[in-house]
Amino acid sequence: MRSILFIISLLIFGVANGQSFLDMKDKKGRSLYEDNWFNLMIRYTHVTGKGNESFGGFTGNVSIRSAKVGKGEISVNYENVTVGDFFWKLANLKQSQKLNQAFGAGFLGWVQGYYNVVATDKLIIAPGASFGDYIFGNEIATTIAPNTLSNEPFGYYFAVGPSIKASYLINNDFWVDGILTADIPFAKLNKGTGANYAHQEGYPNPWFINVTGTLYHKSKLFLSVRVNQAIDRGANNGSASRLDVSLGYQLLH
Repeated sequence: MRSILFIISLLIFGVANGQSFLDMKDKKGRSLYEDNWFNLMIRYTHVTGKGNESFGGFTGNVSIRSAKVGKGEISVNYENVTVGDFFWKLANLKQSQKLNQAFGAGFLGWVQGYYNVVATDKLIIAPGASFGDYIFGNEIATTIAPNTLSNEPFGYYFAVGPSIKASYLINNDFWVDGILTADIPFAKLNKGTGANYAHQEGYPNPWFINVTGTLYHKSKLFLSVRVNQAIDRGANNGSASRLDVSLGYQLLH
């Protein structure tokens, strides 16, 4: 009974403290949640795919974030992982030339927009939409006819889909963002064909599922873990996964 009363007291004390997202401010009085617009990151990336050797390494990247705490307000996240991937390829030129798989963004990158439907002092829930481009494929020789090979679903895809974001204020020092996105391709520009491969007409486009968790601290540092799963819906079973673990710093305006 005493334990229950103690827990209830802690909950009441937390509410009485009036903790809210807007209480998290830097020394200049700027909101870490609402005034964050640009992020710098160092990152470890690891990619695995069917029949290919896994690869990964350290790199860096930047992202843009615009978030609001009010109900009915809109938030936006944007990142293009191609920037960091490009520098990794330069630093690992010999290894990158031997790679026979790809899993990243194209020229546009990945953007999500959210609309706050629940907005309390400690919890924000915002459904939204996602848009982006993907360069994806495993160059696995799959026989589809005599003397004919395929590397489907290799290609350059444009995708759109639903997304949902939840922000939870843990205490005066930390809050966490969670994001779930399902990107469904609606266009395929590059079919990935070549001298050794043939395009399979009617082969289904892959789906891209993204799960991201980010822990923010009042020091402006944050730790982010993102898992992006490419799901091959065809017979070649060419699914792959990409892991991005980032340590970053928030820049405020």
